Amino acid sequence: MYFREDCRQLEEYKKAMIPSGVQAYSKTAGVDGGEASRTTEDIAMRMVSSPYLRRLEITCDGIRRVLANPALDATDHKLIELVYWRREFTVEGAGMKVGLQKSAAYQRINRILGMIAYELGYVSEL
Repeated sequence: MYFREDCRQLEEYKKAMIPSGVQAYSKTAGVDGGEASRTTEDIAMRMVSSPYLRRLEITCDGIRRVLANPALDATDHKLIELVYWRREFTVEGAGMKVGLQKSAAYQRINRILGMIAYELGYVSEL
């Protein structure tokens, strides 16, 4: 899972698409061929029409919602941190670190991944 990198990359793409807030002062500023410029609308359309950016945004938002779910306890968050964020342990190793047996650690991780899959529409039921 590259959730943190994906969210960072999404924010970078959004920032790169948004022009500088510095106004261009000239006689023709904001006018293109007699028609008013719609910079904000153009940026929004580029963001929405990019399938990659849209999917990345949906994925990041879905994972955030699952991680904010009150059904996840401190042990679940610690497992996620050790296995996915820090990438220091396997599921078994992280389970041992937090005091869980191998099967209990896998059950928790699989439940969390199932919640994410459901939130993103990859499965129809948990």
